[in-house]
Amino acid sequence: MIAIGRIVFSFERPEETTLDLWRHLLEDKMKRTKPPKHEDPPPAPPPIVPPSAVAELQELAVELDKKTVPLELLLRPSSAFQLCALIQLSLRHPGTGESLRDVGTRFCAGVRTYFDGCPTIQRAIDDGFRPDVH
Repeated sequence: MIAIGRIVFSFERPEETTLDLWRHLLEDKMKRTKPPKHEDPPPAPPPIVPPSAVAELQELAVELDKKTVPLELLLRPSSAFQLCALIQLSLRHPGTGESLRDVGTRFCAGVRTYFDGCPTIQRAIDDGFRPDVH
């Protein structure tokens, strides 16, 4: 949940559990450990996630489950816009997994909604999702 000015919205998925988050993080980590693609790659065994990475993700899930009170953020409009731009930049990284991409996109959509009546800012946010715009 995020509060900007007097508008409060949540970019969480209430049905998503910590186990779902752990599964998404593990899937994203496995995707990043795949060997690079070549023209005619030799057959390779499936990527193996090191046991230490699995253990770390399990610890992360346990710690996240301990926190039951939602984190609330209060941002100035300029900070919300800057954070949205920073998130959009991170969404362009090829290693950003689908779960993180989804949270970031929902956050930016909420910030865009906050700026209703500010067409220049909304256009800038829209442009932030276009890879052809710098």
